[in-house]
Amino acid sequence: MLPPKKSINLSQTVHSRNGFTLIELVVVIGIAAILISLIFSATRAMRDRGEKVVCASNLRNIWSWCMLYAADNEGRMLSVDHPRWRNQYQILERLGPYVGNNYNAFHCPTTSRQQDYLWNGAWLGMCATTTIDCREEYTDYKLNDVEWRGGMYMNIPHPEWFILVRDTDWAPTDRHSGGSHCMFLDGHVRPVTQEQFDARDPWGERQWYDWGLRH
Repeated sequence: MLPPKKSINLSQTVHSRNGFTLIELVVVIGIAAILISLIFSATRAMRDRGEKVVCASNLRNIWSWCMLYAADNEGRMLSVDHPRWRNQYQILERLGPYVGNNYNAFHCPTTSRQQDYLWNGAWLGMCATTTIDCREEYTDYKLNDVEWRGGMYMNIPHPEWFILVRDTDWAPTDRHSGGSHCMFLDGHVRPVTQEQFDARDPWGERQWYDWGLRH
């Protein structure tokens, strides 16, 4: 004798096929999370690359203005009164005739996010700003004038090693992945890591602000 046939509830079967099981939901959520992570990483990488390009362009502008300043001052390079961060605002004042209104070139794009140029919220207002055309201006970049204040361009033995401007603050940090951007006296820009800053140049100088000065 044949066993009785089981009845099939078609409406229940269709309903179960249209729904999601818990495992399926977990898989979908996991895939969505991975996609969001990839999109976020790609967006952050694009932002970082863009900030590096802008920063390097800023340093090239500053280099050009420094060269114009030197040409108008018998080859003497730009300097500040004392080699301290709080006097760096004098760069803005002395390069003013060449800058025009492009003072944004003195700002690394990362500082708008990192805020690393503030010291207890008052560093800029206390020491490092100057008033130009009724605006308070400052620089995110550090001019290297420790050993050659007011020196002559032609007296720098190795301009390809001498750092003219460094993308750093009073407390040196790597603003970009891969190191701080540095503008060298010969006109090229490249990132330098903290480990590289601790090394010596080919002539034995250890401090980055002395690189390229020894014959």
